[in-house]
Amino acid sequence: MKNLSGKFKRKALKAGMSETESNIIIIEIFETCYNLGLKKEDVNGMFLALEQMVTKGRISSEDLRRKLGSRIPGVMNIMADAIGIPITELDEMIRNGDVISCNVLPEFIAKMNIVMSHQNKNY
Repeated sequence: MKNLSGKFKRKALKAGMSETESNIIIIEIFETCYNLGLKKEDVNGMFLALEQMVTKGRISSEDLRRKLGSRIPGVMNIMADAIGIPITELDEMIRNGDVISCNVLPEFIAKMNIVMSHQNKNY
């Protein structure tokens, strides 16, 4: 897993994300996975999805809904809430390629971590 988080960090820095932002994302991903009791392959899958997002420079529906959404419940709602728009607008923006990875990932991952830590406490 350290290899995948390191690979994500290198790609994120190359895409223009700050080192602090990429470090925080890595920590929050591990916290989220721990809170949800996810398996190693799920953690690896999350880092691969995030790596693809920063490499492409934009959030795609496939990366968000299929790759992260299969591991994180309500991922579209979390993303929409994190960036302060309705889910219908987010869906349209994703279809148009208007959701820039480096601009939204830090807020999205922080929001996801908060939501998932609260969800875990409700079990």
